[in-house]
Amino acid sequence: MKEKAEALVKETEIAFNRFKNKYQKSNPPLSPFSKGGRGGDNKKKVLFIIWPEPLIVAGSGTAVDDAITLLGCENIASKGNMPYPKYSLEEIIHQAPDVIFIGEGHTSMRQTSRGLLERLSKVPAVKNDKVCYISDGIYRLGPRVLKGIDEMDRCLK
Repeated sequence: MKEKAEALVKETEIAFNRFKNKYQKSNPPLSPFSKGGRGGDNKKKVLFIIWPEPLIVAGSGTAVDDAITLLGCENIASKGNMPYPKYSLEEIIHQAPDVIFIGEGHTSMRQTSRGLLERLSKVPAVKNDKVCYISDGIYRLGPRVLKGIDEMDRCLK
């Protein structure tokens, strides 16, 4: 049993390090020789929608926010100090995310979020067909979270 647990921990560490290494290369740290700073200035702006009405998103201090950061992106909802803030359509339009993730749960979020996405049709993520539905593994703080992070990673390509 102990060996099995240790193997799972090792696999999880390897997977996290794979994402970390992949995105550190594309978003290098600040350099004193660069003009304005970071190679990551062109980080993709991302929004993760938990529920469309009322509109609730994943903000700072959440596993989802950590996953977005791990993937080298900027969570547009992380500027506040709330983990799951209510958000407005106007704020999404103003922030203009490049990618929108919508968490799947116990209901069909494709149907539930249809009206919201119609109202956001001018946002780059919707215009460019970069709206992705992510399985509930992303909400599970355990080995299944890697499946959700992997789904998010595939959507970013």
